[in-house]
Order: sequence, then structure tokens, then C-alpha cells
Amino acid sequence: MTIKENVHQSQPDRLKQIRTFNYQFDATLHDHVVAFGHRLILRYQQVLAEWHALDFVDLLQRTHELFQVPDVANRWREAFSYIHVDEAQDTSDSEYSIISKLYPGNQVMMCGDYFQTIYEWCGSKPKKVFRRFSDECTPKTIVFEKKYRSTKMLLGAAQHYLSDSFGQQEVTQFLQEQLPMDSVEQ
Repeated sequence: MTIKENVHQSQPDRLKQIRTFNYQFDATLHDHVVAFGHRLILRYQQVLAEWHALDFVDLLQRTHELFQVPDVANRWREAFSYIHVDEAQDTSDSEYSIISKLYPGNQVMMCGDYFQTIYEWCGSKPKKVFRRFSDECTPKTIVFEKKYRSTKMLLGAAQHYLSDSFGQQEVTQFLQEQLPMDSVEQ
């Protein structure tokens, strides 16, 4: 659902969405957002239109719409031979649907570390993106196990944190699922 569509939802629907968060809101702020948030969003959209401006969400939506036209997607796909997607763990479904239109016939390199994702709060789905890329492109997987920028103590602390945060079993299971040993170069 886009922000523009969200503005036109009924008040109870907006309240229900806000209440589904696991966060505790300041009651005054919560009440203010419920009462006046839709006005702020409408004004924001008006200012964007007056300035003939696009925000990040608009850029994604417009690009997605353009890439639905086969001639447009083909033209852009043919403009590139090599595509590098960095920080792939922070890629959302909508972003992936755009960049994946460029893949056919091109050399694609996707880099990312599931355990470094920081944008799940705004839609990134690292497991889904890595799985889709693996299924659609059958890539060669290369794992960089040696870290040159981190001390042994820092790496040990990071591994301990990942195990505590995700559980050692989930960390191990994820690595086994994502990195089949016969396709890994060391």
C-alpha cells in the first residue's frame, strides 16, 4: 500500500495499523498522529507536486511502472552488460522487482551479508531476496571467510552477538541453506 493510498484509509484502519506495532508510543504523540497525521501526509504530497519533486518511494513506484512496459525494460537491460548489486541484504521486494528486470542476458554480481541487514524496518527481506536471486540466476557463491578489517576479538564478539540474537542453530541453518558446500569457493 502506498502512502497516498494509506491517507485515504478510514480512521479505524489507520488506528489498527498503528496498534499492530510492537512499540510503545508516547500517548500524546500517538493521539496527535492519529488526529493530524493524514493532514501532514497530504501536505507533504502537495509540496512534492508543487515542486515537481519525487521522494524515494515515488522513484521506486515510477521506475516499477516504467519497467512494466517491455520496450522500456528491454532498452535499459540492453544498456548494461554488468550489474552489481551491493548491500543486497537491504533490498526490498519492490527494489528487487526493478533490478531483476535487468538481469536476463547480463552478468550479475550480488553482494551482501544477511547478518548485516539494517533495513528490515522499511521493507528489506534478505532471506527472500537471496533465495529469489539463487533460484532465478543460479549464481556461483563465493564466501569471504577471512576478515581483513576486523580484529580477532571483534570478530569473536560479532559471532557471539549473532548467536545470541539469532540463535546458533538459526545462524548455522541459514549458512547451510544459503551456502551449499559444493558451490562454495574458499
